[in-house]
Amino acid sequence: MLRATGQLPLSCCTGSPTVLSYRNAEVVLYIFQQQEQDTTNLYFANLPSYLSEADLKLMIAPFGQVISTRILRDNQGISRGVGFARMESKDKCEDVIHEFSGKHLPGKTLCLLVLVIV
Repeated sequence: MLRATGQLPLSCCTGSPTVLSYRNAEVVLYIFQQQEQDTTNLYFANLPSYLSEADLKLMIAPFGQVISTRILRDNQGISRGVGFARMESKDKCEDVIHEFSGKHLPGKTLCLLVLVIV
């Protein structure tokens, strides 16, 4: 198991889980080698606590078809400020990154971080 603390972007060993420690919350990402690398998965950090999966989908939907969204939550259901989305294509992901990475969302003082997870 590879452990990275606060380091982005992630690199990992093929077939091994990657653990990212982010604000005292561990996010486990299982990334397995595929015949083609999937570059349609987006990682979001510094999301406001009020943002839901539906809100995230609405936020990025103007850039293309959103396959899925997920916000990580603690045991009490409170957002950890981290989320994931899968888009229809690499180009759509790049558009989302260009639009949102480094921007401030209402309710957050930190800039939004958006990366492609490979």
